[in-house]
Amino acid sequence: MTTSTQSTARSVTDTSGTAPELESELGVLFRRAREFFRSAAADIHPELNVTGYATLIRVVEDGPLRASTLVDFFGTDKGSMSRQLAQLEKLGLVRRTRDPHDGRAQVVSATAAAVRRSAAARGRSRALLRQRISGWEPERLDTFTALLHELNSALASDSGAPGAESS
Repeated sequence: MTTSTQSTARSVTDTSGTAPELESELGVLFRRAREFFRSAAADIHPELNVTGYATLIRVVEDGPLRASTLVDFFGTDKGSMSRQLAQLEKLGLVRRTRDPHDGRAQVVSATAAAVRRSAAARGRSRALLRQRISGWEPERLDTFTALLHELNSALASDSGAPGAESS
C-alpha cells in the first residue's frame, strides 16, 4: 500500500484524530446557523425567537400538527411546547383548532400571514446563503451537501435523536 492509500485507509477507519477538530467546526457552524435563523426569525416578527422560528417553520411545512408531534420532533417537553405555541399564537403566527379526527385534541396551523412572512424570510436567507457560497464550484457544493446529509443521518441513526425521522 502506498503512503497515500495508507493515509486514506486510516482516515476512513480511525477518526479519533479529527473528532476534536470536527466538533469545533460543528460548534462554529451551529453558532453561525443560529445567527442566520435569528435574522430570519426577526424578518417574520421582531419578537420571534430562534426556537419559535424552528417550530413555526415545522408547522408551515408539515402542518396542521398536534402539539405532541412537535414535542416528539424537537425532543422537548409538553410544557415548553405549550409555551412556545402560546407565544406563536399571541404573535398571530399560528392558530389552534380542534383536531377533526379527534375532538378531544387540538391541531396547530400556520396563519396565512405566517406562511407569507416565512416564505419571504426564507427567500432572503437563501439568497444570502447563495451569495456567501457563490464562489464555490458546483461539484464542491454537491459534495458538501451530500456529506452534510450523510453526517445528519449518522448522527440520528444511533439514537432517538430529535428530528431523526427527517433527514
